[in-house]
Amino acid sequence: MTAGYSTSVFDVIDDHVKYQELAKISISAFEDNPLYYLTYPKGGSAEIEDYHCKTMIKFTEKDRVKTITVVDDSKDAQKIVAFAILFLGPKPQTQSMEPPVYSDFSFVRSLKNQEARCDDYEKDIKVHLMCVLPSYQRQGIGSTMLEKVLEIASFEKRGVFLKATPKGKGLYEKNGFQVMAEARVNLKEYKQGGFYVQSTMVKRG
Repeated sequence: MTAGYSTSVFDVIDDHVKYQELAKISISAFEDNPLYYLTYPKGGSAEIEDYHCKTMIKFTEKDRVKTITVVDDSKDAQKIVAFAILFLGPKPQTQSMEPPVYSDFSFVRSLKNQEARCDDYEKDIKVHLMCVLPSYQRQGIGSTMLEKVLEIASFEKRGVFLKATPKGKGLYEKNGFQVMAEARVNLKEYKQGGFYVQSTMVKRG
């Protein structure tokens, strides 16, 4: 990663504004992914940001969660441009909410119905999310965050598992992750072309 960025690791982020910022980064990073645009076909909204923040981003002190942030120090306001969330303990219970108006989770359910349970929360750390703002991608930021993830895993003497998008799979393969299972959805069912393949990947030892 080039100079001008700083990386931090938090056990708990006690800042509502920062949680909302992470939610916006996550949505921006996934805007061109069927996981986002098929789920929210009418596009983004404040309701979607709030839903995403409370169900995917915000956790409590009792959860064994670490958040890695990357900040662009060249900006006056020290803008967060990327983040990762790791589960070091049992999968946290997220807030139960009514889904946003006009949302459609059928694509997400199609993937979940195929997912193999390769995860072992006693043995492995789970990368819950790893997101980089589109304008900051392909600058080595994802690689830097993954290095930090592997440092944490090494310190904990544990493996790492995650679910990789097609765009992210190559990064993990380069860093020694192996594909344990794949979920494939024919996008023709959603008036799209080709297949979407989500890979469950693991690195141990």
